[in-house]
Amino acid sequence: MLDVRTKKEPWWTKGRRRRDHTSIAPVPLEKAMSAGNLLVLEFLLDGKAVAGTKHWSLCPPLVAPAVTECLRQLTRSGEVVVVNVRPASPTRHTKSRSLRTSADEIFLSHALAGHFPNFAFIHSRDSNSIHNQIIAQVPSKWLAPVVQLGFESNSFRAYITRPSKVDALLAILTSYLTDQYSRIQSELAQARVIVEDWQDGCALRFWSIPTKPEILARTLRIEELRAILRHQKIS
Repeated sequence: MLDVRTKKEPWWTKGRRRRDHTSIAPVPLEKAMSAGNLLVLEFLLDGKAVAGTKHWSLCPPLVAPAVTECLRQLTRSGEVVVVNVRPASPTRHTKSRSLRTSADEIFLSHALAGHFPNFAFIHSRDSNSIHNQIIAQVPSKWLAPVVQLGFESNSFRAYITRPSKVDALLAILTSYLTDQYSRIQSELAQARVIVEDWQDGCALRFWSIPTKPEILARTLRIEELRAILRHQKIS
């Protein structure tokens, strides 16, 4: 049976190789990032982390309804949710056809239908693959179908923010920042909480500067999440 638990994670940045050159030591984040808070919500199967079982690849679509509920529980009055879907694996294509990614499906089913007040669709390609990404402010009405389409392994991130910060957040997300920690620091300046898929879509990781892990954990109503997960079966 699927279950869920929370655990506090250390707030750390890029590793530093130890003197023996055989392992990596975490280095604490500096300056404003050192005040950050990190919480992990881990999905379980029969009491064990799904990520450590043979069923890990089946997890993301099954837990997507619980992910939607997490986002709704964390969103305060007057806040909005911005979803960023960028499939980790590019779409391979030939001259005659190509397959759609989750970003494509969200764009075609929701963005073109006018469901998003703000969105950006980024398309790039090379000789044999396509890399698409969609970033959208998603109203509560459309959150469940968007998360169901977009929650995949290493592909999903959501931001809980104020409407006045959406434009600045979109500008950051569509800019070119190669260092992921510089990007996260810029994103956290515009979002109260960042939620991303973790452990190949078998967990969620919550980043926040103003909200402590204990408060994030209390905000999540675990019993409601468990009730949702009880309806999902891994066979």
